[in-house]
Amino acid sequence: MALESVRGMWDTAFIASFCHFFKIECEIEELELELSTAGNEAPALDRLMIQFLTNLYGKEGYVHPGNLAQRLREVVDEHLEDMEPAWVNPLQPTGAGGRHVPFGELEPAVRTRLLRNLCEWQLAESRALKKKVDSLRKDSPASRTQLLTRLG
Repeated sequence: MALESVRGMWDTAFIASFCHFFKIECEIEELELELSTAGNEAPALDRLMIQFLTNLYGKEGYVHPGNLAQRLREVVDEHLEDMEPAWVNPLQPTGAGGRHVPFGELEPAVRTRLLRNLCEWQLAESRALKKKVDSLRKDSPASRTQLLTRLG
């Protein structure tokens, strides 16, 4: 049931389109499966989040498997300050003596929404992605048309 739920979310389509447009290696079926399955073993999802966080930080090698959870918490904390106050970081501990919640233990819908937020934050802040979009605008009339073509 969780797999169908993840597949039915528009956030999943957004992530897939984002990866396709920016040529970020991502097998969407594998990503859907890992988003829908609880647990900490999600190599495709980890690779994708490392790529997304690297784009946000702008530093190659700054995010790696050993510090992925910490960097993800930092980025989410930083960006949630600017969002509606009702949205708290689901990765942070709650209550006295609480522990950090691993990404893999979050509900599939929350994991998917966080991954979509990472895409949006990259669009707003990543110099590398902005350069990619600017280069597409300048390359040719055909690439400009690609940027402006409606999806539906």
